Amino acid sequence: MKAASQRAKACSDAALPRLQQRFRRLGYSEADLTSALHYVTQEAPLLIHFKPQMGFGFFSTKTVLKAFLEDTHYRSTRETGIGGGARGVWREKRERILFAGLYLQDSSPFEHFKYGSLNVFKEPGGSAPRFGPCYIELKSDVMERCTFVYRPSFDDLHQVPGTRENFAHTLAEFDDKEIACLVERRPFKLLNPTVGGDVLVEVQIHGPLEFKRDIKELRFPRSTKRKVQKRLQRSICANFKSDMLNSVNSKTVPALG
Repeated sequence: MKAASQRAKACSDAALPRLQQRFRRLGYSEADLTSALHYVTQEAPLLIHFKPQMGFGFFSTKTVLKAFLEDTHYRSTRETGIGGGARGVWREKRERILFAGLYLQDSSPFEHFKYGSLNVFKEPGGSAPRFGPCYIELKSDVMERCTFVYRPSFDDLHQVPGTRENFAHTLAEFDDKEIACLVERRPFKLLNPTVGGDVLVEVQIHGPLEFKRDIKELRFPRSTKRKVQKRLQRSICANFKSDMLNSVNSKTVPALG
């Protein structure tokens, strides 16, 4: 994270004066910019979407839901071999470009970052429904070891990922309508959330994700089958400390579409 933070600081510092000018052009104040940066990096929920019944391969009966019941950690695609995005050499090559070679091919899969997204506009159905109707919300302190890019990273591999402390250059990628909705805390409807347009801010979560330590909440749509709902609730009981059950909840969200 140190090298990533240094790159982010240089880009954020360079982008800040232009971002200040842009906010003034849009009719917003310095205080509005400060508030927007604080909200995105300190308050916006950090989510990981998943498909509970996704299998681990044609010859395996294991599913994501079963893994959640049996495991102690959320695993990266490099560990599980499954996921909603690209995998293998294609993914590794692009990740090396994005992070300027900071993640090498021989790095441990357990240490590799996981992908999530910021629910900037607090949509009830989450911030990346194409990756699954269910999602887990991570605790705020996990943001300290995250990097951020505008839209899916593979759309623009030459972005420099931002950090919680250095986010101005990432915010500068927002279009004027997105900035207006952010400043005024208005809902923003993406044009085609089912075809990849749902991710506004992609997040790379560095380091292990432990269920007991890092997960705040689990949510699933009302349309989720009763049997799956019960197993999701069992995963909470299996993976969270008993004294955390009051703050780690399973809640329903509106059915998408």
